[in-house]
Amino acid sequence: MLSAIQHHFDSPDDIPAIPAGAAQFLQARTNFSYLTRVGAIDELRKAGWTEAAIYGFVEGANLVTELIELMDSAQQQRMEDMQA
Repeated sequence: MLSAIQHHFDSPDDIPAIPAGAAQFLQARTNFSYLTRVGAIDELRKAGWTEAAIYGFVEGANLVTELIELMDSAQQQRMEDMQA
């Protein structure tokens, strides 16, 4: 795992492609509305998580969506560059 982390420190623009199905699945499952609807947020409260901790969890889930969008954008840019 450390070599993978080092690779991305050394090559931050080396962003892998992500299959559309995987992207859609992850975006749906980390969406706040989805997490609320399936009761995940309530379960965190019942488990004793503070509102600040829950907020941090939700922000982390939101970052997943942002990362997927970055990966998708990089993939589209690569495809455009290959066609040019």
